Amino acid sequence: MNKLKYLSILLLGGVALTSCLDDNTEDYSAWKSLNDTYFQTASADSLEVGYNKLHSLSYPSYYILYKVVEETTKEDPKKPYQTSTVSADYSGQLISYDDTTFFDTGKAVTFAVNGVIKGWTLALENMKEGETWKVIIPQELGYGISGSGSIPPYSTLLFDIKLNEVTKWEKSE
Repeated sequence: MNKLKYLSILLLGGVALTSCLDDNTEDYSAWKSLNDTYFQTASADSLEVGYNKLHSLSYPSYYILYKVVEETTKEDPKKPYQTSTVSADYSGQLISYDDTTFFDTGKAVTFAVNGVIKGWTLALENMKEGETWKVIIPQELGYGISGSGSIPPYSTLLFDIKLNEVTKWEKSE
């Protein structure tokens, strides 16, 4: 009898825990729809507004949109590898249609190229030192269904990125 009681408690606890772990699609369905529509519209209009598509080799059905805002003036600028470390200035925002709502900004921040979200890695690997890009990253190459901190799940991310310098420039074997 004790075993049956113990098993029942475990089973009920498992059901309760599973219901808490449900995917948050329902809670964020309007936000997801808004973000998906924004990225699809931006993709359809990309050439008209000067954005290009940059496809991911690791995730072929996904891409980011980018626009080179400032060309490099450096002689022989480096392009980082996934294993490189870079210094960059950036500002990031959600699609609020309000140019002042930033979730993050940084100046001369140093980090590993493969230590950031997939959309950033894709952009950085194609940038030259000294360039500034505007980048639109779909949720699949951003924080996806989980979000991060103040960034809700399913968020399309808008970034201004200036690649200041490749501080460690090594290609892994």
